[in-house]
Amino acid sequence: MAIIGEVPGIKVTVQVNGEDATEHIDPHASKSDVDDDPECPVISRYIESIDDAEFSITLAVDDDTYGWRDVYHDSVVAIVNVDGQVIVRPIIKPRRGVWVVAGVDIYSEESNQWYRKPLKFSAITIVEDQSAKEFKKGMKAAQSAGLIQIAFERHVSGKKLTPLQKSFNSIDTLEVAEKALKNNFISHSISYVVPSIWIFTLINTGPRSFGERKVIQKPNMWACKRVSTDQGPIAIFRFMYKSRELLEEELIIPRSSDSSSEFTPEPTGSGISLSVGDLPMAEVLRLAQERLDQMKGAEEEKPKYRPIKREADEVIDVDEEARGARALKRCAVTVDLTDD
Repeated sequence: MAIIGEVPGIKVTVQVNGEDATEHIDPHASKSDVDDDPECPVISRYIESIDDAEFSITLAVDDDTYGWRDVYHDSVVAIVNVDGQVIVRPIIKPRRGVWVVAGVDIYSEESNQWYRKPLKFSAITIVEDQSAKEFKKGMKAAQSAGLIQIAFERHVSGKKLTPLQKSFNSIDTLEVAEKALKNNFISHSISYVVPSIWIFTLINTGPRSFGERKVIQKPNMWACKRVSTDQGPIAIFRFMYKSRELLEEELIIPRSSDSSSEFTPEPTGSGISLSVGDLPMAEVLRLAQERLDQMKGAEEEKPKYRPIKREADEVIDVDEEARGARALKRCAVTVDLTDD
């Protein structure tokens, strides 16, 4: 459950397969999760995405701690954005402070029914060859994939509207060329596959995937307007989702017992030549740390020569010192030859 201290009373939780997803703080963050803009604090968390796992998002506004009276507004609108596309805008009112985003509502003209398709993680497909058009499309989709974002705005609600109906095209599982990924390490997207005769309502389309549909009642829609004193959201929650393998490789979470075992190089004479690119990231970091420790130890073991301190006005007779040094090397020996 993610909470922003600057905006008390608002909580967001992602459930994967019916259980609260474990949230991980980015250990590489250079500063606080809260964004520089004091008017709109942002909190970011990592969660694990699982192949074909359904997930939901619980949005909660606590009447006892949320500032309903700070500025006049009768509703909080949560703009739910997944992979760069807005999928729904729930309206949360006082005494109705919990909303669960469990899927996307779709209308079928054929059956005259409303359906809900559950949200679902879908593993991306890496392809070798793509046309220039598909390559550009896949690269753009990959740049937005891997992020669930919820922005909260203060609104004043108006009159009730008829749910918008908009036709759309089916989008299959996200396919991306390996070169299109560049340094964007993603494992999943959220895609949908639905018949083209269906009508989309309330939300925009995008690379989404949904599981089995179920019949629901016709959704309600209201006209809302953001309060004039706000220039945008009052809080943003960001959940970056990745597979466990990527979370481990990026050191977001510790490696499991199976993957944390020490890397065993091939024995000498095996005929296999390894490079840094062949090693797991954890092994590369371990070797780098060992090398740094060795360099630090070698630096500390170097003999330290302390210069002779002399007074600033001291006059040094180099010739006299040299004569003294040479004199120490001479040994005078007296031989008595009279006995011979």
